[in-house]
Amino acid sequence: MTESEVLAKLAAQALGEKKGIDVQILDMRKLKSAPASFFVIASGNVPSHVSALSDHVHEVVKKATGLNPSKVEGYANAEWILMDYFDVVVHIFQKDKRAFYRSLLLEYLSRIVQSREVFFMLLLFGIDCGGGFTGLTLTYLHSILIVSFTTLFANLIGFLPMQLGVQEGGFVLSIAALGLSAALGIFVSIICRVREIIWIVIGILLMKLK
Repeated sequence: MTESEVLAKLAAQALGEKKGIDVQILDMRKLKSAPASFFVIASGNVPSHVSALSDHVHEVVKKATGLNPSKVEGYANAEWILMDYFDVVVHIFQKDKRAFYRSLLLEYLSRIVQSREVFFMLLLFGIDCGGGFTGLTLTYLHSILIVSFTTLFANLIGFLPMQLGVQEGGFVLSIAALGLSAALGIFVSIICRVREIIWIVIGILLMKLK
């Protein structure tokens, strides 16, 4: 077991001792661009709990290894605290903040997936901006613009249930603005809507199973 593994387990143990919520060790060693080998994450209920978790991690790690974090961020407000042990990063969130960042990440990922969905539909209709790497890159940028404008349009008129009609109109307007057929916009919007309905049904079924 490496020193970084030992340190990560010590931090996780310390967080558990102080009733940290959802304590996890993330092994990042296979990701070359990762800033550390391990991330240890947890949540606290309130700022005082978050700071108490941080204090206990510092105490346990210091006693066992003699190490201090190279830097600590966020301690003053304690809405989140980051402790950097070089090869191990301990990140403690206030529970609501963690849920917010998680939902923000999921929203970001959903936009990437939807952009690729539109990209493949454009290719299906023979729209590849001349082909080749440059053409495909330009087509993908078009798909990002289409999704971005549609999202903006839908959010501006976001009071309708499931944004019925608004999302469809956004697709038609954004695709037409790029000089493409409005009929293509309708087709893309219908496919995206069907996909959304399928996932909604799956989500409801999973909720029923729980």
